[in-house]
Amino acid sequence: MRNLRFKPLAITESIAAVVGVSAGIIAALAGARYDAVLWQVLLTDLITVVGLQLAIRSGIPGWSTEAFKDLVAFGARIFAANTLAYCSRNLDNILVGRFLGLDALAIYAMAYRVLVIPVQFIGQTVNRVMFPRFSRAQGNLLEVRELLMASTRLLAFVTIPAMALAAVAAPEAVRLILGDAWMAAAPLISILAIAGARETIFYITPALMRGLGRAKLNLRIEILATAVQVTGICIGLLGGVMGVAVGYLVAGMALVPVMLLVQRKLTGVQIRSQLLTLVPALHASGWGVLAYLVLRWSGLSGIPLLVLGSLTFALMWGAVSALVHRSSTRRSILDVAEVLGLKARLSRRKNKGATS
Repeated sequence: MRNLRFKPLAITESIAAVVGVSAGIIAALAGARYDAVLWQVLLTDLITVVGLQLAIRSGIPGWSTEAFKDLVAFGARIFAANTLAYCSRNLDNILVGRFLGLDALAIYAMAYRVLVIPVQFIGQTVNRVMFPRFSRAQGNLLEVRELLMASTRLLAFVTIPAMALAAVAAPEAVRLILGDAWMAAAPLISILAIAGARETIFYITPALMRGLGRAKLNLRIEILATAVQVTGICIGLLGGVMGVAVGYLVAGMALVPVMLLVQRKLTGVQIRSQLLTLVPALHASGWGVLAYLVLRWSGLSGIPLLVLGSLTFALMWGAVSALVHRSSTRRSILDVAEVLGLKARLSRRKNKGATS
């Protein structure tokens, strides 16, 4: 990761995941029952260790007491911060099941998956890439600033419209995909989709703190975040499962100024500049939501509303982005192309065309 060699990392983890899942399924079919999970985990981790060891080609690992002490001092704080983050993200499910019952937990857990999707697939991916990049650039404050703004712009460009559409189209999507029995999850999805967008965008803050070696600050912020989110969830329990979702969202929004202040402290980027990075995606997505709602208010419903509404949302979002926020949209598209590995290809084609 430090050397940005993500190809062997991706190959190793993909092979390990396929082999591990296959082993778990075979073990389950052979009668292992829930012990099949052990086979899956053990084989996945074993193949990952062997594959990465072969990829770095470092021979047999050595030992350094001095290096061990440095890693423990830094890693202990990271471990504590990760533990708190895990607890704060799962406590709501535990409390809903304990105090509101299994039916409420089933509905809440289904809606919670919408929040997890952008965090896992987008936020964690960007975090994994940006952590080593921040680490390599920690001696160059200008580069750190550029990386922060580019990653924030990319996360907002990808996440905000997707979660805005998920929030506004939740009733139609739930009825089509899950059926009428799950309609109680629709309003929860709308709320948690907004929370998911917020959490995904500011997933970059821990990567920034860790990349710059500020593990102690990272732990302090995680303690504060856990306290705020647990308070919001506990208060929300008084309003049932909907109250928990609202409490989770409000608590997360209350942490936004803290994240902005931390990013300003570490990079010097003003809060106003950070917020302006989010404006194009928020503005264009707002018009997309309005277009979808107009179709719903006109009497359209069901699958026609979901299909036509989603198309109208995309067209409105694209039009506003291209006409009102042209410069920011162009930069965001280039950011996405760079992440997908397309920017270099486009540049080569452009240069080839110019030469011809």
